Amino acid sequence: MVIDLSKKNDHLALGQHHQDRIAVELKGNEVLLNRGYGKVEGKRIVLRTYEALYLLEKEEIEVRDGKKRLGYADLVRDLRFQRDGLSKYLIYRDLRDKGYVVKEGLDRELSLKAYEKGEYEGKPSKYLIAIMNEGERIRAKSLEGVVNEAIRQSKVPIIAVVDRRGEIIYYRGFLVANHN
Repeated sequence: MVIDLSKKNDHLALGQHHQDRIAVELKGNEVLLNRGYGKVEGKRIVLRTYEALYLLEKEEIEVRDGKKRLGYADLVRDLRFQRDGLSKYLIYRDLRDKGYVVKEGLDRELSLKAYEKGEYEGKPSKYLIAIMNEGERIRAKSLEGVVNEAIRQSKVPIIAVVDRRGEIIYYRGFLVANHN
């Protein structure tokens, strides 16, 4: 897979697509890291599929698999096979468009983390985000665990619910004291 950053840089960045990641050579593509995309693994920048899709949608990269140019639908198809892949992308895109830097979260339940606007470099993330889809069942104890873990990490717990139309509603989680 080749990722062309020529709209921002005058070169091609070579990358390899593997499951939910796209690896791009680090040299010459540091601009991605500076803007909060991907993470360094060895001499590569590794992008999640949702990050690459966002950059593709913004016409900042071109993705190729061999000689075949991949489009939006190709990457969306990849996301459909990942747990909460499409919902994660919708939330990622919404928060990025609002000025937040969004990265992969701690685990399956707290699957995204977000940095306060303008505070990405050198500061810890402020929010941990749990993804839910409208109509999805969840046990209250599980939801309580997600909120407690975020608070234990000194983060603001956010529950992002994606409805059937792809619209997102954000809820802030709080601890409720039991006065028995």
